[in-house]
Amino acid sequence: MSRRKRNQYQRPRLQTPWWLWTTAAGAIIGVALAASCAPAKADTISDVAFLQTLDGQAIHYPSATFAITVGHEICNDLNAGIPEATEITRLWLITSLDSYDAGYYVGAAVGAYCPGAGTPAGSGREAV
Repeated sequence: MSRRKRNQYQRPRLQTPWWLWTTAAGAIIGVALAASCAPAKADTISDVAFLQTLDGQAIHYPSATFAITVGHEICNDLNAGIPEATEITRLWLITSLDSYDAGYYVGAAVGAYCPGAGTPAGSGREAV
């Protein structure tokens, strides 16, 4: 039988108690679950106003985070020159919203996040 020689410069291996690993793993899993299950919240007054506008019209969305993200993306597209009608059509095609609610959603996003973008409501002309 051969014995392994221990390197004289190698530190001795410390044994970590099993309960420490179990506690640490439980804490990590608990934090991950709490973070994933926590309700999304609106971070700004604009977010709150946007969500209240959608809720007031009974427009359903998967989560507040989703609704807010889509609202900001709509404004980014409008500021990049994409027409409002195109945004309404895109939203109508990728969600279960009807065309009226999709238009309302785009209007709520404009009102909350980019008031200078898009066509003024009821004017029938492009914003200058």
